[in-house]
Amino acid sequence: MIKIEFAQKTHQGQTRDHNEDSIFSDAEMGLWIVADGMGGHAGGEVASCIVCESIPEMIKEGHSLKESIATTHHLIKAAPQNGRGIKGMGSTVVAMKLDETGYQIAWVGDSRAYLWDGQLHQLSTDQSFVQKLIEAKAITPEQARNHPKKNLILQSLGASQLPTIQVDSLRGDFKKESIILLCSDGLNNELTDDEIAALIDPFQPLQSVAKNLVDAANKAGGNDNISVILIKTLMDSQDTKGKSGYLDRVKSILSKKIT
Repeated sequence: MIKIEFAQKTHQGQTRDHNEDSIFSDAEMGLWIVADGMGGHAGGEVASCIVCESIPEMIKEGHSLKESIATTHHLIKAAPQNGRGIKGMGSTVVAMKLDETGYQIAWVGDSRAYLWDGQLHQLSTDQSFVQKLIEAKAITPEQARNHPKKNLILQSLGASQLPTIQVDSLRGDFKKESIILLCSDGLNNELTDDEIAALIDPFQPLQSVAKNLVDAANKAGGNDNISVILIKTLMDSQDTKGKSGYLDRVKSILSKKIT
């Protein structure tokens, strides 16, 4: 049997007077979302909230994760005309959805997904200016951390002037005792991957790990809002007969939340 345990935490950080991040977790739906808003209290906070409202609603209506994210781009752009938010507001998103064969992760912008299986692996690829420089071998990942344009993202929901948005995605299978980490850049801008990995202790309660990650990012500077969601799999050793009925098995869920 597969059990899912999750924990979440969001914090405004040390230098911001409000939190423009939004998070969503629903183990029954098998859906987790981190959204990092841009545009101030009247914009970014609204945009990220729309992300966490609209994606679950569209998935309930039968749309795929990628379709739901792509549609949310247009909903954010249209929201100011309906008296909600301001023109030019936007948000990143990284989301994970369980399905019949495992999980799908999709993202826009630079909010990240990691897999911890004893080691930390970045799953998502930032849609950012410095990532393009890394891919062109113009700079190293270490140099990217201090690059003056490290926060310049190439796509965001709502704020992009492009008629359509590129939603990147990947699929994966849960491994026994693995952990998926979804986070806004307030975490990984303050902590290196090695520092994040050192704080993921599988023997600690998951909510304690979430708190430790956010506390460490705040201690390192806390220059942005910080949001994390941790999703951990607990599998019985006898669960080795393929993947049929995956979601049926996931219905046996141990859910732990923190706010």
